[in-house]
Amino acid sequence: MRFSLRPMLAGLAFVLVGCTALSAPAWADKRIALVIGNSAYRNTVPLPNPRNDATDVAKALKAVGFTVVEGYDLDKRGMDDAFRRFANEADGADAALFYYGGHGFQFQGSNYLMPVDAKLTGVGDVNYEMARVDDILNDLQRANGVRIVMLDACRDNPLAQQLLSKASPTRSIGISRGLARIQQTAGSVIAYSTQPGAVAADGGGRNSPFAAAFLGEVGKPGVEIGALFRRVAANVYKATNERQLPEVTFSLLGDFYFAGGAAAPTPLPPVLPTPAPQTPAPAPLDAAAQAAVEGCDKMAASPQDMDRPSGVPGVEFNRIQPRLAVEACRAALAAAPADRRVQF
Repeated sequence: MRFSLRPMLAGLAFVLVGCTALSAPAWADKRIALVIGNSAYRNTVPLPNPRNDATDVAKALKAVGFTVVEGYDLDKRGMDDAFRRFANEADGADAALFYYGGHGFQFQGSNYLMPVDAKLTGVGDVNYEMARVDDILNDLQRANGVRIVMLDACRDNPLAQQLLSKASPTRSIGISRGLARIQQTAGSVIAYSTQPGAVAADGGGRNSPFAAAFLGEVGKPGVEIGALFRRVAANVYKATNERQLPEVTFSLLGDFYFAGGAAAPTPLPPVLPTPAPQTPAPAPLDAAAQAAVEGCDKMAASPQDMDRPSGVPGVEFNRIQPRLAVEACRAALAAAPADRRVQF
């Protein structure tokens, strides 16, 4: 039996192309991020780490396919401009992410992020001096895919405490330490560096505990975002001796991977046809055995037998003479026991 290598090679080529596609980067889509780190505050306590955090997070996100709008030590106008640029870039994105490191607090149930030039002399300044998280949430809605918010903005803020101290003791002005929970929308992930209402550590090294934990996980391939942030939370909790526990809420409608997708099953090797076993050619018959086989053919060869010798017309089944045919074929089998036609 003959085999053609062409279909086999075509099948093998298909398997190799499939493997290549599976191993290609899984971020061949539109990924946009806005990363802001504010450290150099002019009217309140400067923070050593947010600029470092934002710089390192931006670099890590670029490595996994994000186009990043970056902002460092931004004043109010700079933050507004960064929000505007991000809104334009996020339009129709498959993934949109916002990371902020710096001062922030909640006021009357809404979250505010602090530009480096913010100066709060009274509660009336909040809406004019601060950047509203609600504005960036609205910008994220322009994305078609997953929307991710990461707020490392719960550091202790003396400026907010000054406002609290100026308030009348009989009247609440609604300013609280930490951040408030954000109303979730479908397809979003909200990650806080600590529990809402609590204060996060700035960190003693280059990065905050939250940023350091995220940087340690974001580049690992095949880790789904839910598992990734659970690891981040566990690492922060351990690194802060159980004093700080990030909170992450999900409303995703599918899986998302920062670096690569789920591990693909190992492709099976192509199935090649198995050649039929080759039957060794029978040994040549002597004259007596050849004559016996020809006698069997004369009495009982089938007309449908494509292997019958030329010149042997065959005998239709209803014309076979059983006694003579059986006698002739038994003699042939005794003389040529290896002949498969005689055996049949």
